[in-house]
Amino acid sequence: NNLKSVKQLYLKQCNFTGSSLPRLGNLTQLTVLDISYNNLSGHIPFSIGKLKHLQTLNLGFNNFTGSVPSDFEQLTELVSLDLSGNSYLTLDSSSLNKLVQNLTKLRKLLLRWVNMSLVVPNSLKNFPSSLSILSFGNCGLRGEFPANIFLLPNLEFLNLGGNVGLTGSFPSSNLIELDLAFNNLSGRIPSSLANLVNLNLLDLSSNNFK
Repeated sequence: NNLKSVKQLYLKQCNFTGSSLPRLGNLTQLTVLDISYNNLSGHIPFSIGKLKHLQTLNLGFNNFTGSVPSDFEQLTELVSLDLSGNSYLTLDSSSLNKLVQNLTKLRKLLLRWVNMSLVVPNSLKNFPSSLSILSFGNCGLRGEFPANIFLLPNLEFLNLGGNVGLTGSFPSSNLIELDLAFNNLSGRIPSSLANLVNLNLLDLSSNNFK
């Protein structure tokens, strides 16, 4: 009962394995939960979706499988969501769009190495305007990346590296860092990159540009 008042829980690199995650459903006041860099497997526990006061959720670099629980749509206070490094975790267009439509306060969304091969890039049109950091590196995205994401008013950091077959143009935006490395982009380096007048870092390495 004394744990019900806990607001921040950091379990990073605690050598959790299998599905041995402690029960979290009673920690209803949690605002921060970090269980990254363990060896947890199986489906993400649905109990996390009940922690409606969460502002920061980091499940990165485990071995979770299946889909992101639909209950995550109820985590409407989330500011930062990190699922990176769970290469057996999958997201399709419908579940991703439902997620971001409800998380209207989200500023950081990190999905690097999550399997998004079923996501049609052109369907990513409803991201919250609050987003400032977006990582879709090595997610299996293919096709044309929607230009409207570059127009999100607060977006500063965008990682699209490692998505073979991803294309798109770059309208003027506030981006500070853009990572397009390890794709299969070809032809001339797009002249539209000149619109990104605030860039401090641009990585185009390991493509087929001429």
